[in-house]
Amino acid sequence: MTDNELELRRKVAAAERARAFIDDPLLQGAFEALDARYLLAWRNSPADQPELRERLWLYLQAISEVRAELNRALEDGEMARAALDDMRAGITNP
Repeated sequence: MTDNELELRRKVAAAERARAFIDDPLLQGAFEALDARYLLAWRNSPADQPELRERLWLYLQAISEVRAELNRALEDGEMARAALDDMRAGITNP
């Protein structure tokens, strides 16, 4: 097994774990609850408290980044799975 194939397999395994997280109702519920809580707190925060507003906004962005990272792992794994399938079929990429 080549280093390339090992890396592709690692990405496929990571994608499977990412899929489990993405599909997990508990994790999704936690993300939704935090999103709602932080958004409401941000909307209701006084304009004269920019540090609080900035922190709440950053929390919202962090949740979004975690979701995006899981989706990136999933997409990378899908591409890796296709590459492994191509390798098994004897198809090479330039």
